[in-house]
Amino acid sequence: MEDDRPKRTLPVKVKLILYGLLIASLSCFVLLFFMKLFVYKEKSYMYYENNTNIEYSVKLKDNDYYDVKELPSNMNYIASLIDKIPVSFKYNFSSTAEIDYDATYYVEAVTRVYADKDKTRLLYEKSEQLTNEKKVSKEKIKNLSFTESVDIDYGHFNNFISSFVTNYGLNTSSDVTIYFYTKGFGNNKNYEGKANLDSSATVVIPLTEQTINVSINTTDVNKKDTLMERFGLGSIDWLALILFAGLRERITYYTVPKYFQGMPIVFIMAGILSLAFMGFSGMVK
Repeated sequence: MEDDRPKRTLPVKVKLILYGLLIASLSCFVLLFFMKLFVYKEKSYMYYENNTNIEYSVKLKDNDYYDVKELPSNMNYIASLIDKIPVSFKYNFSSTAEIDYDATYYVEAVTRVYADKDKTRLLYEKSEQLTNEKKVSKEKIKNLSFTESVDIDYGHFNNFISSFVTNYGLNTSSDVTIYFYTKGFGNNKNYEGKANLDSSATVVIPLTEQTINVSINTTDVNKKDTLMERFGLGSIDWLALILFAGLRERITYYTVPKYFQGMPIVFIMAGILSLAFMGFSGMVK
């Protein structure tokens, strides 16, 4: 026996209110999803640092006073007893992300004579490359270290400048500066720009003095910097856009209820899709 009781249906106004609440809720999820995807996309940074440690000693000529052939660093030295000054430049590079490292390095000596004792005005300068350029190319590294050593012939530089000063009757200051240069860049395709690897470390040795004190400056090479993550859409972002475009196309082949036609069904699809992708939040960084 069939039930002749009238079926209860919701009034049209109530249906519209429920549909409106549903669409509004899904719209909120859509808004949050796309704000996270495009506006508040979290950026990451790559931090990198390069530094150079300098070690040296002073080898002495044969003499009747010192019982040792080599003196340690951080002393005053009698210039006439100095034979050679071995210097080691120990370079270190580190990064928080893998990087393609490409650089060259070499050692150069620059001899200078100044017009005054305070070394504020330059009178003469001569450059001399002590080592050939060496190239370092490494892919996907976070840490790199190498050492470049050179023996400084103190007499070679001191005798040359002594002759220069004597010939022209000068009474001024002079020195030879030993430069350790690194030149190049590092690259990571996920970050904007390139890591600047240009740097220098110096050792300054006074000339034409009775006693000398070797000084070290690594200010230019002990430096830190950062690269910001390159802006763009990741694979998950592109997947979301492709899926949404596919759904928009397929919905045209189906009959959509009157109250959901047009933008309502679009918001509903976007809301469901955003809920699905929010489930993966935090799983992939």
